[in-house]
Amino acid sequence: MVAASVWNLLLPALGADRGWAMAGFALGLLALLVPGRIPGSRFSPGAALLTAVVLHNIPEGMAVGAGHSAGLTLGIALQNIPDGAVAAVPLLALGYGRRRAFLTGILTGAVEPIAAGLMLAFSGLLTPWMPGLLGFAAGAMVFVVLQELAPKLTESGWGTVCFALGFLAMAG
Repeated sequence: MVAASVWNLLLPALGADRGWAMAGFALGLLALLVPGRIPGSRFSPGAALLTAVVLHNIPEGMAVGAGHSAGLTLGIALQNIPDGAVAAVPLLALGYGRRRAFLTGILTGAVEPIAAGLMLAFSGLLTPWMPGLLGFAAGAMVFVVLQELAPKLTESGWGTVCFALGFLAMAG
């Protein structure tokens, strides 16, 4: 997810408009940091993870709709496999049944074709916002990976190895 956030979201955004991409990245981080810091808020780790997956799927779908490149589309499609698992597995730990967790994982990805359709319909209006939206998505995902997933990965050497293998797979 880190590699996909960097290569498929942040770098294309930086290449298109560095300022918007960096601002979007910062806003993506803050969007998930701030709600958890508000007294009385109930932004659980599971909710943060689901929110990040959905938030980053929106500009990804828009990028597919804009048809930026075949490589970007392929990278986004490949990334959706672990995205669904990342959304579903924590729900199992929270007591969701397998079917409900699986369907929730699928629904987090359902926003992508909707966003792609909106981009196709309103590309003239939405295209200038793409660098910021891609940066936002990257910031949200990096926040979740570092805040929620990385501490659990390092509990065993295998988690670190799997992270590195996933990183290499997305980089290649």
